Amino acid sequence: MRLDRFITLTLVRPFRRTCDAFVTQPASAGNSLPILMYHSISAAAESNVPAYYRTCTAPKVFAQHLLVLKSAGYCGVDLSTGLAWLQAQANGQQPTPNGNVRPVVLTFDDGFRDFHTQALPLLVNLGFTATMFLPSQFIKNVWQSFQGREYMCWADVLEAVKHGVQVGTHTASHTDLRQLAWSDVVNELRECRVCLEDRLGAPVTSFSYPFGFPLADKSFCRQLRVVLAECGYQNCLTTIIGRVQMGDDLFALRRLPVNGDTDPAFLLAKISGFYDWMRRPQLLSKSLKHLFPATTRGVRPHPHR
Repeated sequence: MRLDRFITLTLVRPFRRTCDAFVTQPASAGNSLPILMYHSISAAAESNVPAYYRTCTAPKVFAQHLLVLKSAGYCGVDLSTGLAWLQAQANGQQPTPNGNVRPVVLTFDDGFRDFHTQALPLLVNLGFTATMFLPSQFIKNVWQSFQGREYMCWADVLEAVKHGVQVGTHTASHTDLRQLAWSDVVNELRECRVCLEDRLGAPVTSFSYPFGFPLADKSFCRQLRVVLAECGYQNCLTTIIGRVQMGDDLFALRRLPVNGDTDPAFLLAKISGFYDWMRRPQLLSKSLKHLFPATTRGVRPHPHR
């Protein structure tokens, strides 16, 4: 059993539930927004990758996730809808995107073709929508392959948009921004946004950070926030673990990683807040790597965590 799953389900969840029983407003039921982070909806083998770092979710597992969410009273929405709901909560209003159903934001990074072939039909069938983040240089008029993965073409993207799927940027070339000069970072952010807006004929104002978000590098994060705002972005999704709370920085939005190893109990625990504890170990790990970079020199960062 995965250690993070074991701690979440056998230690954190029972403890939090016991604490919630003694308070009027349980912490696990507060006004928070879970944002799930998916990548590839495929059965691709990842046997050589630790479970925590896997980025593939088999179609049958993804279908199970959607049914579990629906049965638990959640509706899969795009990022704008989810953030609007959270803002309404902060203003003392109580709107929901679909009756009394609570929103959960579904996000998909990278623009893999399997979003169109596998995820989209399942989302449409349940009345769910999502936000996909695209690296513009990988999206062409015909399907393109890179490192064995096939990407959507523009026709796929436009069809998804017709079904209510929101589009955000994921840089132009899916590069590690920390390895670039700031002028090149600006080019990556602007090129992708301009390309997507030209193709879609609509504003694109959300950005998903590629590779693991460097939350321990405070200087970089501060400057990135400035650059994103100057490039016309309104928010930034990261790989920082946790749910989004009212008043959080829109340029450092947290997400919950999901893959084929996320069973129903683990999924529900994550969206209920029982997995938020992982943010501290994550920060500690990244802080150590930031303080002692020599220990990881030459090691390419994981593409998503």
